[in-house]
Amino acid sequence: MTSRKYPLVPAAAFAVLYVIIIGVLFLMGRISSIQDITGYVLGHPTAIYLSSRVVMLLFAIATLVLLALICKKLLPRVHQLSPVFLLLSGIFFLLFSTAIRPHILVTFATTLTLYCSVLLAEKKTTRRYIAAFTSAALALATLQNGLFAFVFPLCASVCVDGKF
Repeated sequence: MTSRKYPLVPAAAFAVLYVIIIGVLFLMGRISSIQDITGYVLGHPTAIYLSSRVVMLLFAIATLVLLALICKKLLPRVHQLSPVFLLLSGIFFLLFSTAIRPHILVTFATTLTLYCSVLLAEKKTTRRYIAAFTSAALALATLQNGLFAFVFPLCASVCVDGKF
């Protein structure tokens, strides 16, 4: 057993993705037997590599959509694409938006937590509590600094009629 730098959630999600890709390649006839899987995965895993980058790009796009929705709710006088353009102006978001690393996934989970917490602050329902705290738990399970995502649902829990 060795210690891992990152939690297992991204690795487990990609493991499922890799199994699906291997299954599709097997059904398409690109991989003829179980023995060929080892050579494909360890030799030239192009489909796995590209699909992992596409999944990260989809999480980055979802983060931008959530950010626009949050802006629309919290800052109705500001154009909802303003924070999206601000985020896109930074080099780190563009750099990590297709990198096979957990940073975009934790950004998505934290942004989702903020969005769910804004909804929770507006109206307290069991479903919104579960959504807010589950998305915060996903952020924590993705990276250790995801612990800070719990600030949003905790603050939303003490809001009354949308006011802190």
